[in-house]
Amino acid sequence: METNLSIKLQTHRFVFSQHVTELLVDFAKIHQFDERKDFKEAWENWINDEDVNPILKKEEERIQELGFQGDILNKMFVSVRYYYRKKQTKTLTDESNENEGTVRGYQSISKNVFTIIDEHIKNQLKQHIQKNENVIKSTISPAKGFENFCSENKTLFLNQLGQNTSATNKNMNEIVAKLKKSYKNRFYNIKTKIETYAIE
Repeated sequence: METNLSIKLQTHRFVFSQHVTELLVDFAKIHQFDERKDFKEAWENWINDEDVNPILKKEEERIQELGFQGDILNKMFVSVRYYYRKKQTKTLTDESNENEGTVRGYQSISKNVFTIIDEHIKNQLKQHIQKNENVIKSTISPAKGFENFCSENKTLFLNQLGQNTSATNKNMNEIVAKLKKSYKNRFYNIKTKIETYAIE
């Protein structure tokens, strides 16, 4: 007798829906220059607003169903206060630098590196599988996967850093940060594709 297996990969990154993200970004824009106390007060008023509150409650339920254990409103607050608000300020600074003619070096990653990253992620997901009844679960986190990637691909990693012969420590830190971000994003995308494929 054939049994249907579903693949469920452990979620390490809980993403807000597009609509909620837009609401959070709008709040961050409006209050980006508020003092801490004013920001917190505005946040409390906003999350209790009769139009906003039901949307946030629905989002809380959705993320809890995905397995998030913790205070979702606090996660939203932290995102708004320390990510979206800073992102708005950074965008303004970048635009100011462009107007002043400051050129920021772009650190690119080769397609070959992306191919190696993708293969590594797939292998990491396979190697960390736990089977429980009709559910297959991979328990590796993106951070641990990246750590393994760096230790297993030292030569590739050093070559990527060394491509820019005039690289400063700042540039090298940017390249490492870009590789890490790319790895985590690709991990999330591959994980999502595998889950979607398994459901269909």
